[in-house]
Amino acid sequence: MKKLQFEILGNLLNQAFPKQFLKDRRDLLIILLEACRFILQNQPVKHADNLLMLVVEDTSRLFFCMDKKMYSICFPFHVELYPSIQFDLDDIDIDSMMISNLCTVFNSKEFEAKSIYDFVTPLLELEDQFSKDFWRVLKHLLTYEIGYIRYDDDIEGFRTAANVGNSKLHPRYHFDVNLSQQVAFKIGLDKQLTPDKFVEFLDDTKCRKIIKV
Repeated sequence: MKKLQFEILGNLLNQAFPKQFLKDRRDLLIILLEACRFILQNQPVKHADNLLMLVVEDTSRLFFCMDKKMYSICFPFHVELYPSIQFDLDDIDIDSMMISNLCTVFNSKEFEAKSIYDFVTPLLELEDQFSKDFWRVLKHLLTYEIGYIRYDDDIEGFRTAANVGNSKLHPRYHFDVNLSQQVAFKIGLDKQLTPDKFVEFLDDTKCRKIIKV
């Protein structure tokens, strides 16, 4: 396992940790792409309060970590570390131009269009500006398993549950698994989690944690 750490700064910090919880796949994909851009443009650090981590192994993951809140998603591209960091999808280079074009699509108002024709027509008009492999990358991002899991240290939610007589309804330290509210569920933890422990929890090369039932 190779782990690269970056200090989250500027616009990426605001995007990765908005005031409201992330509930939309498109928002996560935009954050993913901006994280790719950030990694390509910045140098790794050893320590930081607000961390972006790229963990490279058979199934690579991105981790976004700040005080009391962390989340992780699967990283959809192949990572080449030497001689410099590069991303690709089946040998399609994920460079700054590809990232910008993808962000243009995800940020467009047409993405929310009710008609497929309203969504596709602007793409066709911009087709000459996009690489011939653009659609393959876009389709991959729209369909791959994003693997979202969030860790929270939520004292307010815990107190609210405790005040109605059942603190276990909302453990202070917990994982929220899955993005959509319809399928999300919580797993309580007995203590605070560090970024390194979060990475370890999701590392399939290590012995697995056992939940007693």
